[in-house]
Amino acid sequence: MRAILIAGDAVYDGERVRADLTAVRVAGKAIEAVGTPERIGGGEPELIALPGMTLLPGLIDLHTHLLLHP
Repeated sequence: MRAILIAGDAVYDGERVRADLTAVRVAGKAIEAVGTPERIGGGEPELIALPGMTLLPGLIDLHTHLLLHP
């Protein structure tokens, strides 16, 4: 499976926006690496360029009503 490299202007690491990290590498359903395109872009991944955007890797929907439906 070919990896995907998503590149923006910064990455939010859960505590702060990091301008020194600008890319997220994904393979299948898993995040493989977070860093700069030069460091994590090996192997010719598919590139998705998002200039001007801040990436939020691993963000999921935590607003769920677990007991709403039996």
